[in-house]
Amino acid sequence: AGYVIVSRAIAHADDEEADEDPKAIRSEMLMGLNVIRSVEGDPDRCVLINLNHLRSPMIPMMFAKKLGLGAAVNFINDIRALC
Repeated sequence: AGYVIVSRAIAHADDEEADEDPKAIRSEMLMGLNVIRSVEGDPDRCVLINLNHLRSPMIPMMFAKKLGLGAAVNFINDIRALC
């Protein structure tokens, strides 16, 4: 048993302020997927799979891969800290 959560981002018309800030790097989450499955035999545990498709046109691919990995690790650590 488990859950699947699919999300997508939309741009709001009032986001124009961020476009005008020269210090802001505009990135966009195109789509996200979360799969939460229970662990058989252990009702207090679950398996969490998180997949996001991001677009960051101003960041070189070499840095984007490193930042993405760090963000994924931080996401899992934040979830663990809640337990």
